[in-house]
Amino acid sequence: MKRNTNPRVNPMALWLPLKKVHVGARCELSASNIVMIESDISYSHIHLRNGEKLTVAMNIQKLQERFAHVWGMVRVHRRYLVNLCYLKSVVDFEIRMENGLKATVSRRKFDELASMLCL
Repeated sequence: MKRNTNPRVNPMALWLPLKKVHVGARCELSASNIVMIESDISYSHIHLRNGEKLTVAMNIQKLQERFAHVWGMVRVHRRYLVNLCYLKSVVDFEIRMENGLKATVSRRKFDELASMLCL
């Protein structure tokens, strides 16, 4: 199986499992295509690498459980689940992703994130 060698993609993203995960009605995604998942009550907005945004009728806790086996998918706030392979910078309590998205990091999760990233 040939891996995607697009130069704009973080090379770490190529090592994410290629197994697809069921995220909603007739929809399966690979973790390497997901930049961030944002919670909205009982819905979740899945931001993809190509700029698309999918809305699924599944809460973020359920999605976190489904992506538990994937390295790099980290819950940084009660509202955000991010893919560290697309992380650009961490400034104070805010994460910036490579595609320009921003996510807040909770105070409780910041120390855990800092130790994972060796900050």
